[in-house]
Parts: sequence; C-alpha cells; structure tokens
Amino acid sequence: MRSFPRSLASLVAALLTVATLAVLAGAAEASDDYHVFAVAPTGDPAPGTGGGLFGGTDDWVTGIDSSSTGFFVIAAVVEGGETTGALYEVRRGSLRPLRFQGDPTPVGGTYSSLSMPSMATDRSVAFRAYVAGGSVSAGIFRLGRHGSDDELVVAAGDPAPGTGGGSFSIFSHLSLNASGDVLFQASIAGGSGGDGLFLASEGAVTAVAVSSQNSPRGSPYYTGFTGGHLNDDGKVAFAAWDEIGPLVVSGEPDGQTVVVADGMVAPGTGGDVHQNWLTTGFLGVGLAEDGRVSYLSSLSLCADELVHPVFGLIWIPYHCAVFEWDDGATELVVRDGQAPPQGGPLLHAFIDAGAGEAGDIVVNDFTGSASDGIYARLDGELVTIALEAAIPGIPLSTTPHPHTARINADREVLFLVTFFDPARDAALYLARPSAISAPALSRVATVVLALALIAAAAYAPRARVGRSRR
Repeated sequence: MRSFPRSLASLVAALLTVATLAVLAGAAEASDDYHVFAVAPTGDPAPGTGGGLFGGTDDWVTGIDSSSTGFFVIAAVVEGGETTGALYEVRRGSLRPLRFQGDPTPVGGTYSSLSMPSMATDRSVAFRAYVAGGSVSAGIFRLGRHGSDDELVVAAGDPAPGTGGGSFSIFSHLSLNASGDVLFQASIAGGSGGDGLFLASEGAVTAVAVSSQNSPRGSPYYTGFTGGHLNDDGKVAFAAWDEIGPLVVSGEPDGQTVVVADGMVAPGTGGDVHQNWLTTGFLGVGLAEDGRVSYLSSLSLCADELVHPVFGLIWIPYHCAVFEWDDGATELVVRDGQAPPQGGPLLHAFIDAGAGEAGDIVVNDFTGSASDGIYARLDGELVTIALEAAIPGIPLSTTPHPHTARINADREVLFLVTFFDPARDAALYLARPSAISAPALSRVATVVLALALIAAAAYAPRARVGRSRR
C-alpha cells in the first residue's frame, strides 16, 4: 500500500500544530499593552486627492465606524487638492480611498459632500451625501465590498412612512448591516413633522420609531432620538426621549423594549438612579452582534460644584458610568471614582463611548488629570488604550483631547485627538495591541486549518489512483 508522503504529512502536521497554537492563544486574555501612532495628522497628504492635505477645519474627520472584519471607515475633509472630501477604508493604519467628492453618483451629477459612514461586517459601506447636478439633492448611498457598486438607498424628498404624509428632509446617524439594510435617523418635512428612525431593507422603507408615536413605556410619545444601531440579526438599539424623559430602547424593528430609562436604579452603584434629563440624555449606545446593548449614563450623584458669578453655587451634571444590558440583565462596566489600570487619579467624567460588534467597549475619560484618555473593557477587564499625556508627537501643553474612539474585531482602536489650543487642528490616531489579538489569532487558525485540509484533500485522489494501479 502506498503510504502518505512523509513531506506532505509533515506539512499537514505543521499546519495543524500552528492552528492549534493559534486557537489556544486566541482563547487567552487580550494584551493590555498598546502601541499608539498617528494615522492622519492635520496637514498630512490625503491619498488619491492629487496633492490634497487632511484638514481645513478643526473637525475635519466627519465620521468614523468600525467593522468586525478588522477594518475602519472614515469620512474626511481635504484641502488644496483635486477634491474637498473623501471616504477611506483604514486597515492597520493604512488608508485606501473609497470615494471622493466630485465622483459621479448613481443618480447623476457628482457627490458634493460625504459624511457619516457606516461599515457592515462584510466591509460594505453606507454614507450620507449631498449631490450636485443629480436627480436628488441628498441621500444615503451604499457601496459594496471594496467600494464597488454605488447604490442610492433613500433620498431627501422620499415619502416618510408613519408620518402622516411627511417626507425625508435631513439624514443622520445611519447604521448598515451585512444584509444591506440601513437604519437611519431623519428629520421630517410636512406631515406630523419631528424626526424618526427608519429601516431601509430590500427597496422598502419602514418606520421603526417616529415622533408622536407611543414609546414602549406606553402612553408617552417619543419626542426625539439620538442615533441608532442595527446588527446582522436585524436587531436595533437607540437612545430616545419621550414625554417622561430619556431612555434606551432595543429589539426588533417592529417592536422594542425599554433597556433603561431615567429614574431606574443603576445596578452596581449602591442604589443610585439614572438621571439624564439635565444632560443630553443617554449617550454612546452600542449594539453587539449577540444583542448586548451598552450605553453611557449620568447618575443622580454625578455632578460637579461650580460657583457662578450670578447664580452662586450650582451643580453641573456629567455622564459618569457605562453599563451593558444583556436580555434583561444589566452590568456596570465602569464608573467615576474607579481606579484606572495604570494607577493615578481616579476616573471621573466620560464624554463618549463606543462598542464593537464583538461586545468590546471603549470609553473616553475626561477629568482634567493624568488619567484622561481612552480605555476599553476587554474580556471583562478595564484596559488602558491611550493616555492624553502620552500620545506620540503631541506635547501636553497643547491640551490634547482624545475622543470618538471606535474598536474593531482585532481590538485596534481608532480615535480622534482635538485640542483646546485654537492654533492646532484634529489628528487621527490608531492604537494597536502589541500582541496579536484573540480574534485575529482565531482567524489565523481558521485559515491554517483550511490549508491543512486542502493539502490532505489534494493528496487523497492521487493516493487512490496509486492503489488502483496496483
């Protein structure tokens, strides 16, 4: 009998060994050591723009999103080149152009403004755009993977269902999933007015929640919304206001439940309650692929004293805690007064939070101390991503302020740095784990295992032929 070739057997064994080691390493906890570097400082060349530079305004990045594939997408303002704006796919710090302002649109004319991109788990991208010379003035557009096949999803002026004859006016806060469905917020012209959240799926648009519609709390009407998220299972999560106050809602597009609302007791806080009506409501709502919902909240005891020249002593509330909700059970992720991983001043106020599809959560602490920076909850532990005082190339004297952090499946964190120094503009930074992340190792294991099986399968027919000839 013909034996399995020793060289091929060794190759398959080696591949299987590598796959096993990668799986074991992938099960380990995430590295808490991050390498931070600039991806696109203001004034750097903007790829593909014919000599253009990033910048022109202090908020030249007009949108950031992440994907479970290990990629990010950004919208950026450009000056001095052949275009004034662009969409870029970001992978390990490298930028690949997807679309430019001035590119042709599927409705005629050209894109005159690109912003608010959302990347799905398959790397397809949706974005808001204004159009010059086309059949519509503005809309939400979708690109296939690798930036192919521009498609109009919904346009300004289209009928807005559930609004008594209103039409879409201004779009914002969109979220794309791998099925090509888009959840978006829009203001309404005519009809019942106000605004709402809507789902575009397979060519049809349906209302998810609109102003003057009852919230899941019953009789109170919705009065406003603060963005929303859509996962690949079709679940939604969003922050809203109704006639009683702020709340977070999650569920199916045609039926949701209350995740949290003002006045509810906040778990893990010793009886403190959610109190966001004095702030901007619940912020940083995130939705994982398994349905977990994270959010940033203010609590009744979270307020700073301030002596006002006219009103005397006043209290300024702030967002001070991040929570995660999982099918009715809520867990405290991080709150003010907690010691940071690196030691030093206690965490205090949070102004932004974001969640990846895998459930990793990033949060920005802003205390006016050495603890200011970006942190993440990885594998149940709080990890320091980037401290304000240690961002490469930026002296602390310029008062840098890192924020708007997003995390991808490889646990890379892309974030903005803006400055209270008016002479400086924003910069885009990436923090990468010094060790390969668990999700990345799992993907390596899958590829290596597939190669081993292919190698074995490739030999099998030849082995059978050899035996038949004997």
